[in-house]
Formats: sequence, structure tokens, C-alpha cells
Amino acid sequence: MGSTRRMLRPLAGALLLTAVTAAPALAAPGDLDPAFHGGQPIVFSTDDAGFDNLNRLALAPDGKIVAAGCGCRSWQSEMPQALIINRWTADGSHDDSFGGARGVLDEDLGDGMQPWFGPIGLWPSALAVGADDRVYAAVPGERQLPARPTTARLAAEDAGDDLVVARYSATGAREQVSRVDIPDVDAFSTPGLLPLADGKVLAAGSGQHDGQDGWYGTGAIVRLGADGKPDPTFAGGGILLPDFTDATDETIVGLGRQPGAPAGTFVVAGVAEEGEDSWIFVARFTADGELDPAFGTNGIATQPVAGDGWWWYGETSKLAAFTIGGDGAVYVSEPGDFALRRFTAAGQPDTTFGTGGLARLTRAGTTWSSVVGLGVQPDGKVVAVGPFVDEDNTRRDVIARFNTNGTLDTGYAQGGSGDLKLVEPPLQQIVNDLVMQPDGKPVVGGARGTATPSGEGELRLTPRATAPNGTESAWILARVDAEPFATPEPQPQPQPEAQQPQQPQQPAPQQQIGPAPVTAAGGKRVCVSRRSFRIRLRIPRHAKALSATVRVNGKKVQVVRGKRLRAPVNLKGLPKGRFKVDISVRLRGGKVLTGQRAYRTCTPKRTSTHTIKL
Repeated sequence: MGSTRRMLRPLAGALLLTAVTAAPALAAPGDLDPAFHGGQPIVFSTDDAGFDNLNRLALAPDGKIVAAGCGCRSWQSEMPQALIINRWTADGSHDDSFGGARGVLDEDLGDGMQPWFGPIGLWPSALAVGADDRVYAAVPGERQLPARPTTARLAAEDAGDDLVVARYSATGAREQVSRVDIPDVDAFSTPGLLPLADGKVLAAGSGQHDGQDGWYGTGAIVRLGADGKPDPTFAGGGILLPDFTDATDETIVGLGRQPGAPAGTFVVAGVAEEGEDSWIFVARFTADGELDPAFGTNGIATQPVAGDGWWWYGETSKLAAFTIGGDGAVYVSEPGDFALRRFTAAGQPDTTFGTGGLARLTRAGTTWSSVVGLGVQPDGKVVAVGPFVDEDNTRRDVIARFNTNGTLDTGYAQGGSGDLKLVEPPLQQIVNDLVMQPDGKPVVGGARGTATPSGEGELRLTPRATAPNGTESAWILARVDAEPFATPEPQPQPQPEAQQPQQPQQPAPQQQIGPAPVTAAGGKRVCVSRRSFRIRLRIPRHAKALSATVRVNGKKVQVVRGKRLRAPVNLKGLPKGRFKVDISVRLRGGKVLTGQRAYRTCTPKRTSTHTIKL
């Protein structure tokens, strides 16, 4: 067995399987493209892992499609697993020059585990292709800790591979593996990779940090040198831990470069949360890791998230989708909703986009929806794909197109949106990603197989050897048709806009590091007592809570059940100091999730709700 590739037993039906239905002779925008693999989805399977799942897509400079996923296994299975990467030509023909007829299967990256949810597997959280056709994939690190590890366990396992990036040659040979421990951060996930011209690569993601008031999300940006090690010329050591906002929790969802932006600059997008207030943020950095003052307000722009929707990563590990248009505009989807926001190339929130800055697709009877993939066509229209979950827990993958002003394009699919039907019953599908080809045709990818609804609308693929009628999981890949587009005009260089103070709709966090001081007459700092507030317990969406216990300094408090678990915390009358809050949630099946936070009775932050992810 080689270090990068291994032989698989023959797969019945060959590598590329065809769908049951025949492709139509003609297709309209929003239908499957008959010019791509005969109008039928591509299906790929290793035939020996527990699950086959396509997680990420990327485009090579010549337009070829690179797909990466895992041959995963279930929690207690000993079946083989591997990171799998394949490459197809722009018209859907398999490119055997990358790893051979079955692509690259790499088993030697370590037995990683994505924190919080999902099967164990070497699945990629990010995928990118450099100008030299090298392929980069980020996978979970080897430290197998829960999302809320105890301080004692962290101390015992202080060193770990938070960031793991593998590099492959243009022919699929693994060239390098970078393993980086990010100080004071754990349970790291990497949604952004950006290859640079000098052989370096940027990686951006988020993990958990132990702060004074407990565990919270924090972002990190790492630049790896051509040798695969953190680049000491970047941010004074290769690792940047920026504060994008004043919010407690910050999660990075994307990384990219704007066309026409100053050389070396890059954009990072994410979501910040403080209590029940949330914001989408976009920041631009210079090549040396400093915020670019020509972008937004001192380098950062924010928009408040509408409502208080339920957020969870789901099967794709994506909190939100991210993309950049040809004119440099930045698009970020709204967490927990099929909606998106736009920022101008100069970093100003575009409140003319959609309604009040939010372009949204709604469907009657929907209990939950999200966007897992975004792409911008040459004419500036935006294509989005993601799941809608109905009241009966039926999941439908939907594709929609928005006009440049954020309204639905009624000439696309069925009045602006349509269900993506890549399989026929009894098979089920899960679409995980979208990539836009230069001709404006989006390619979508995910998994298919027999599946069972989890009760929250997510699908669980049936493991091999237990699936009925021999139906197993497999990758699925298809292209959606679009009308021809004229060659776009060269885009003008973005000009810095006049810096106007942003007026947030709610207390939007901005540049200040740490809480603002609270002063009395004469400028003397005074204490603001946090007498009482609520905590909100967030558990994985696929999980069902049977009971929850919350104790403040050992005293049990009542938990309010419902779609969210909430508990009041009353510190009134307690002396100045820190007090522990211990949480225990028992799930269906017997698993217990635990967490702990410490709160101060005197703090300059005024918040009514804190969220604790278990």
C-alpha cells in the first residue's frame, strides 16, 4: 500500500455511473446542462469506505474541476478511510492525468476528526488550486477533542495539529503536509485556502479559545511558506489572531482575493455573535497581515444579521457561504437562512441589494434553510444553492439566481429557483458545494445514497454493508445550464470611497479591541454589575436533548426547554469575583455533553444572553 494511492477492488458499473433518466435534448437556465457528461450526473465511489462524500469543489486555472471528499467511516467502524481528490475536464470527462483513473486516495494524513458532529473521516474543509495547478486541501487536525474541552485536558494535550494542509502536484503526487499548532486555539476548522504566486499559501479558519468568561470562537490566519512552515515574515511569525469585532464569538467562513484590489491584499469574511446580536463581517488585509485602511472602516465592514435564527454547520461544515464577484464585490450568506448580503469592492455594506441589504428566498412551510454554495456569473447575477427543510423534515436541495439588485431572477428555473433533482427515489442526495465556471455555468457536488432523516431535516447516509438492496453512498457531481454570456468588459480598479461613519441597525462591533471603558463623572472607571442574564445552550442540530442541568456555583437553576435550551443566571447579591456555571445535557442515545463557563459579577460588558456551544 503506497503512501498516497492504493488499489481498490473493482467497482460494479465502473467509475462514472449514469442516472436513470435520460437527459433532455434542450435545457433552460437552471436545468442540468446536456453538454456536461451527457446531461447526467457523475457518480463516483470507492466501494470500500463507510461513506463516500464529496465535500469541496475548486476550479483549476484551465477550467478543470477539482473535487475532494472523504472515504469516511462511522464512529465505531474500523473500515478504511482516505482523503480523495479527483479532477474532471470542463465538460465532465474524468482527467486520468491526476492520480490515475480513480484519482488520488491519501490515507496517511492521520485519523482526524471534525469537532462537534459528523462521521470520522479525512474530509476536506477547504480546497484550492494554484496557478501552477498544484492542489491544496485542508483537513481536520489529529487532536480528537470535543468543542468544549476541559482546561485539564487541554493542558495534558497542549500540542496538537490544529491546521493540517496537504499539497499535491499537478499530477496528483503528494508533495507536502503542513501541520501547525495555533497557540491558545483548539477544535480548529479551516474554510479558507488561498495559494499565492511565490509558492506560499494562506489559510484562514476558526477555533475555540479559553477566555476570562469561558470558551468562545476566535479566528486565525496563517501564511505557510513554500517549505510548508509558518512564514515568519507574515504578522511577525506566520500566525495572525485578529480581533475583527468586539463580539465574544467570531467565526471565519471564507478567504479570497478581489479582482483589481491592491497587490497582495486578501479578504476574510465571517460571522460574529454577542448574546442575541450577530453580525457578518468582511475585512481586507495587506500582504504583511495588517488591516487595509482603504477598505471599509479601518479595514473592516459589518452588517447586522436579521432575526435570531438557529445556526448550525450541518453536513457541509459550513456556517455560511462566501464568494467574490468579478467587480470585487463580496457576497456572504446569512447563517441559518437562504439569504445573502453584498459588500462593495471598497468594503461598504450594500443596503440597496435585495431588501435593506438582504437578498432572500423563502418557501412556505419551511422550518430551516441555508446556503452552502455561491457563485457570480459574468453578468453579475448570483447563483446560490442550499437545503430547505420542510415541516415534515423533508430536505430539498434548491438552486436560485438573484439579479444584480438582489431580486430573484424569474427567468431562472421555475420563477427564480428550483429543486435540484440529481437522483431518483429511493436514493437521497446532499449537495455540499458550488463552483462557478468562467462561462457562468455552476457545478454542484455532494453525496447520494440511501439515507434517513435525522429529525432535524439532515440526512444520514446509510453505512456500507447495511444499506438495503445493496445501494451504497457515492459522490455526485453535475453542472447546471445557463444562457451564453458575452465576454465581460475589463473591470475598473476599485476606488476608495469616502469614509462615512457606519450607522449599524443594532450595536455593531467595530475595531476596538476589548470592551469599552465605563466611566462616571470626572472620567473615573466604574463597575457595571452583571446581575442577571440568560445563557443559551447550542447542541448539534442532529442531536435530541432529553434533559439539561445548569448549576451556578453548584446551585441548580431551571432550564427552559424548547427549540433552544435556555437557563437564567442570576448573580444578584453575589460579591465581586468570578463564578462558575456548569452545564450538562443528556442526548437521546445516552451521550452526555458538558461545558463550563466562568462569569464575573462586575464587567464593562452589558449583555442579556450568552450562547454556549456544546
